[in-house]
Amino acid sequence: FLLPLFVEKMKITSQPGMGKFCFFHGNLSVPENENAVIFIVQELAAKMDHKFVIAGKNPTSAVRKVCRRDNVKLIANPADSQLDQLLKDAQINIIPIFNNTGIKVKLVHSLFKGRFVLTTSSIMGGGGLDELCTLARTADDFRNAVINLMNKEFPDTEILKRKNFLETYFDPEANAQKL
Repeated sequence: FLLPLFVEKMKITSQPGMGKFCFFHGNLSVPENENAVIFIVQELAAKMDHKFVIAGKNPTSAVRKVCRRDNVKLIANPADSQLDQLLKDAQINIIPIFNNTGIKVKLVHSLFKGRFVLTTSSIMGGGGLDELCTLARTADDFRNAVINLMNKEFPDTEILKRKNFLETYFDPEANAQKL
């Protein structure tokens, strides 16, 4: 029996409607996240007109350099409140992690606080989270998903679906009792 990731008790704060940009967040000094930013900028932002926001802790010089585009905004070391607002305002939270590293806290936060989540199956960690995300494998898959999701309302039904699943699945008290 595998328990889900233990995170602080959270409530769904996702908003219906449409957001303004594609978003990635994380510790930008970690090679995995640096590679994700480079992928997003070179494979998505450079080939699309949509606005992209990258936010996170300690961006490397490579991250700073690649983010120098008109449609990319880099926010270094955002406060928690600013990060929460960015998650809330984004249309798509993009998490392009290609190596099998398991579930990420940023995935959980994106599902609880944001609208659409576009990611790869390698960070799902099982448990049904894939049904709450749009999955992509290639750069073309990601671009097609961005085009589709940027023009789509985030519905109340999706918020209810997340609430019913996530607030139970990631309930730390209930999971501690199971343990």
